[in-house]
Formats: sequence, structure tokens, C-alpha cells
Amino acid sequence: MIKPLAIRIDPSTVYRVERHLPTEGDIIVSVGDAVQAATPIARVLLPAPPANVPVAATLDVRPRDLVVYLVRQVGEQVKANGVIGRRRASVWQSKRECVSPIDGTVESVDYELGHVTIRRSQKPTAIWAEAVGRVTEVIPRRAVVIQTSAAVIQGSLGLGEEVFGLLKVIGDRPDDLISVDDLDRSCLGCILAGGGIENDEVLVTAEVVGVKGLILGGVRAVGHERWPVLGGSISPTIVLTGGFGEAGIFPPAFEVLLRNQGKQVWLRPGGPNQEAGRVRAEVVVMHSDEPPGNVHPSAEAPALAVGARARVARPPHLGLDCRIAALPRLPRELESGLRALVAEVETDDGRRVTVPLVNLELTG
Repeated sequence: MIKPLAIRIDPSTVYRVERHLPTEGDIIVSVGDAVQAATPIARVLLPAPPANVPVAATLDVRPRDLVVYLVRQVGEQVKANGVIGRRRASVWQSKRECVSPIDGTVESVDYELGHVTIRRSQKPTAIWAEAVGRVTEVIPRRAVVIQTSAAVIQGSLGLGEEVFGLLKVIGDRPDDLISVDDLDRSCLGCILAGGGIENDEVLVTAEVVGVKGLILGGVRAVGHERWPVLGGSISPTIVLTGGFGEAGIFPPAFEVLLRNQGKQVWLRPGGPNQEAGRVRAEVVVMHSDEPPGNVHPSAEAPALAVGARARVARPPHLGLDCRIAALPRLPRELESGLRALVAEVETDDGRRVTVPLVNLELTG
């Protein structure tokens, strides 16, 4: 039987946070350790782009003659502002020197272009837990799994990268919009939640003040020039709980966010996954005041019935917030010519449309 998807809103449940290292490194926590957001769990040597220094052009010599002027050879270390090439003074030319812009090691010399490549010195970088909970699994040199007590809200669409930050709810109502006036220094490193944004300037200002992410109810389908093609990158990260339109955050989700003001949030925009297909966008709010391991029952999924709230997940009514008005027993013919089980849905302003059940997501 075909059923619409149910939107998950769990006020309190057990959640597994998988912290994968950007590259292989040293794990410094063990199974059973309690961690806070700022607890270091690993140290890695992050790769950095090399510096290509135009030594021949700086010394004003021919590239093929560079070997005569080099002070540092391949494999030797060099400090920032340390001399790597020198042309001595003579009767017809002045003294010139070329210095390294970074600390590193001379990796190679290009005698055609006259460039010297310097590989940066790598320093250990700490990877933080970014979660409040207890370590339940360690994958050597690769990842740490942290179990935490959390509230989980599924979104309809996510853009950007996974980010962590402190939750800051803007406004007292689910449909309150985020404006430029709401953005100040207190938003640095935070994830803001609001019904929507007033205009594109909010996105620009949010990035400037250091906002890590936005949890929004809905946005206008057109008019936001900064929206990338779906799947593209964007900063700050955005998760929509509604869709296209200005319906605001769903009240049950807004209540969960409001109750968890100031707590650590993991914003997961979702996307394609090699094993699980497409992963839904999620907002994970971690409960620092509850010990992980105490399993709370998840909220029951909404039932498919007349009167249930729903959202349309596919065109031509993508993002439409509605109520199920009728559930015909027999399949109906769609505009495409196909026959499918449908629901008659009604918007808050009284408009009725017919939608295939597979295009619906139950929200309450």
C-alpha cells in the first residue's frame, strides 16, 4: 500500500553523532568517555596547498639558470621570509633576493617557468566533539561515534555543509521573519531559527557576522538570487522545515526549538548517500542536561486520515502546507495520464487541490 512519508519531530530521543575525521589521525578518546562540545577527540595533520614562488621573475634571471641562484635545494626546510634565491650584486646589476612566504619544505623546482614549490609545514589540528554525550564507538584513525540525548526535527530541504552551533530562536511566533536588524555580534557561531527571511540582504549579513546556519520555515519560490542550484554550496547552511512559500516553521517544530534555546545544534542538510539513497535534512538539538543512554520513546508518526496536516513534497505544488480534506478509495487519473491513489487537500485559505499520496508528507 502506498503511504505518504511522515515528518519526524522527536522532542527527546537517543541520537548517534558520527564525527568523521577529514583525514586519518590520532583518536584521543576511548569508548565510555563523556564529552562536551569543546572536548578534543582527535588530532590530525590537515593537508594545506603548497606555495608556488616565482623565483626567476623576482631575481630577473632566466628560468634555466635558476640552479645557480638557489640558496635552498629540494628537500631542505625554509622559514617564512627566509631567503630561497639570491642574485649577487655586480658592476652591471644590483643585489636581489627572493624569500619564502611560508614555513615549509622545498618540494620541487620548475626550470621552465622558474618557480619553486614549497610544501607547508603541517601542524596538528584538534578535532572537537561538537556534541554533548558519551563515546560509544571508535573507528581507529577514522571516526568517533557519540551517543547523545537530543531533539530531532526533519526538514524538507537542506543547502550547504554540516555545521554545529548554538541555537538562537528569532521571534516568539513560528511565522516571525529574520531581519537584518536581528543580526549582530551575539549571532557569531550561532544557528538561527525563524519563520523565514525578509530579503536576500539577510543572507549576506548573516555570512558577514559569522552565522553558521539558518533553520527556516519557508522561503519565496523566486526572488532569492543567492539560492544555488539544488545540491550546490551556500554559506551559511540552510535547512527548511516547510518549503517554498511563507508558512513559517511548523508549530510543533517551533515549540521544540523554543524550548531548546541556547543549546548545541547539529545542522544536517542531507543529500545523496551511497548506501541509503537520499538522506533527509535534519536539525539535531543536543540536550546537555540529560544523560545519554536514557532512551525516550520517539514521537508517534502522524496517521493518514482526513484532517491530518501535510506538506506537498513534489511539483507542481512543491512546499504547499495543507490539510487532508478527503481520501478517495479508488485511484484517479492524473494530468499526466497515470492513475494513482490521491488525497484531496485544502490550504488555510480554502483552496483545494488533488495530490498523489506519494507526493505527500504528513506533518501532524
